[in-house]
This record gives sequence, structure tokens and C-alpha cells, in this order.
Amino acid sequence: MIKSGLLVANLGKKDLDEYLNYINSIPFVKRDSLNLPKDLTFGCEIEVDKIPFSNANGIVSYYNAIFKNMDPYTCFEDGSVDSEFITPICRDCEAEWNRMDFILNDLKNRGAKISGRTSGHVHIGTHGIDSKEKLGNLVKILCVFEPLFFRFGYGFKNNAEYFHYCWPQINRSTYTRVMDPQDVDKFMKFLENKNASDYDFCRAYLDFLHCEVFTRPVFNFRNFDYEKLVNYLAVDKANNDLYHQNIISTVFPRGDHLEVRCFSGTLDTTIWQNNVDLILRVIYAVANNLVDMDYIDYHFARYRRNRYIFYKNLQDYSCQNCLEKHAEYNAFVDSYSDCNPDMALWFADQFYTIFSEDEIAKEYFLKQYFKLFGKDSLKLKKEIMGS
Repeated sequence: MIKSGLLVANLGKKDLDEYLNYINSIPFVKRDSLNLPKDLTFGCEIEVDKIPFSNANGIVSYYNAIFKNMDPYTCFEDGSVDSEFITPICRDCEAEWNRMDFILNDLKNRGAKISGRTSGHVHIGTHGIDSKEKLGNLVKILCVFEPLFFRFGYGFKNNAEYFHYCWPQINRSTYTRVMDPQDVDKFMKFLENKNASDYDFCRAYLDFLHCEVFTRPVFNFRNFDYEKLVNYLAVDKANNDLYHQNIISTVFPRGDHLEVRCFSGTLDTTIWQNNVDLILRVIYAVANNLVDMDYIDYHFARYRRNRYIFYKNLQDYSCQNCLEKHAEYNAFVDSYSDCNPDMALWFADQFYTIFSEDEIAKEYFLKQYFKLFGKDSLKLKKEIMGS
């Protein structure tokens, strides 16, 4: 058996095959807690169909009466799904996960359904991202690992069956009807300028997230002052220390957070735990300078180059209907279901070794990413191994 704590990216083919067999065999059940630092905060949006919003207020009042000693859940109607149940600001603890488990099971018993339009949004507090360097590093990680987040976020599914409102970057970054052509041209200038710094690119990326607030971005920086946020990346702390000190409290006030919107809807508590765990680890690792940025920078350079080539090839496709018929675009969307073992194993070793009791968390991450959920997954495991 593979030793606990071993870096899985270093495994040979035989040992990796043994390890994946083990991952496939372990149960996938709710944990009492994720064993994460208690100062990390998160919130969840549980979207469902088949629960009319006219019933949702009464249902959430019932939950809040049961858990009257905890901060209340709320409900919301946004028109895209039948009902949305929203957690308060949470911390990782047994009581919080038990409450969510009760609510998810009760919603299932009431007939709640997950459909092609439901998602599971996760909000993560970002108060530890308190410098230009950390913000830039976070943006790079979001860019590099966006396909990994999508595939992982499909939950038990191996494809984009629940791909509806939240699409990969190309859809929202260049070819949505609400986009201003000047914004597209501005971003293209950053892409084609090989001498532009990574921070310049990150500024353009954040600027795009701001102008696309109505096009459902994958990563949404909530409650940030975007003008200050974008300008902040241009600040040279050594030469503008006063400006740095003045802007830090307004760019990163307490309560700011990152909303991750690429997760499919689910009524499974273990999937919710896994999704929250993934993003909390990324934020914590960036905030505490625990990420191997040499690896990230290498893949970020490839990301910039590939995005430029791809956008350039598709510039003539100015409408959604035309774009969706374009084979290269369809291949791009389909690629978000692809499995990238090397990147997933590196990600597991990087982000699932930062706390003392991480082995089960790493195993659950790989189980969900590789979709190793039992006997039917053996064929998929062979595809992962390339044999």
C-alpha cells in the first residue's frame, strides 16, 4: 500500500495504478469537519428546481427554528432557478456541516431537483490576500487551474452535463452580446503585448471580471472597489509606500470575498465539503505564501500565449450563435471535461499537504477530480493511466 503523505506526482506507473485503485475503493462520505483553520470563512448558494419560491420562505423559517442557536439561512429568487438557499458566513465545524446535511436531505425529501440550470456557488473570504503580489498570484492560479476547477466541480459527473449559466472564459471574455468592443480590444492589447508584465495581465483580467458582472463570470471578486483593485496591481510598493498603505484598507476591507461559480448544483453534502475545501486551500496557500509560483508562472505564460492565439483566431465571430457553431470553440468548451492527470497530481501535492491531517482531503480531491466512485470507474482509471 502507498505510504500516507507520499507526494503522488512522483509515483511511477505501477504505484500510481495501485494508488488509484485504493482511491476508487474508499468510501465517499461526509466528514465531521475539514480540519481547516477556524479563521477561514465561507458561504454557499444552494440552487434547486422543483421547490417553488412561494414555499421557500416557509421552508427556510422551519430550518432556522430547528437551528435557532446558529446564524440563519436565507432564501432568494433570482429568476434563473426555482429557489436558492443561502448559508450565513460559516466556519468549518461539525455543527455547520450537520446542519447543511440535514437541510440537503430535507430538500431532497421535499422533491428538490438538480437540473441543467442549477449551480453551487461558493464564497470564500479573501482578507488574507493583502498585497499586490498575493493578488497577482491568486489571479494566476485562477487562470491556470480554471479547467481543473470546472472538471472537479462537475461532482459525480464526468462531463459538462450541467454546463448552463457559467461558461469557460472565452464565452464571457470576448463574445457575449453585452460586451463593449472597446473592452475586447483593450484585453487583446494586453494579450498581444509580450512585454506586458504578469501584473498588467492580471489587471486586465480583473477589469474584465468587473465589466462582465452581468455575464456571470466564473470567478467574481465581490464587494471590491474595482477601480482601486485594478490600480492596486500597478502600485510599486517600494516607490509608492504611502499610496500602498492608504489603498490597502479600501481594496481589501474586512468582508471582501471571492465567489467561485463553476461548480455544478448538488444536494450531496460531501461534494459541498470538497468544493469548499478546494477553494479555501487555494486562498489560504496564497495568503501564506505556500505556493510554488515557479510552476504557476510557467503555466501562466503558456496560458497567456494560448489565449492570445485562440482569441485572435475567433475575432471574426462576433455573435453567440456563430461562435457556438465554430468547431474550435466547441473543442475549447469540450476540453473543460478533459482529464489532466499531471496537473491534478501536482495540485494535490501542492494544496493538500499544507495542514497536518490532509491525507483524506487529498484522497477525496483526487476521487472527485478523477471520478473514481466505484466499479464503474475502473475504465476511467485505465484512461487516466493511458493504457
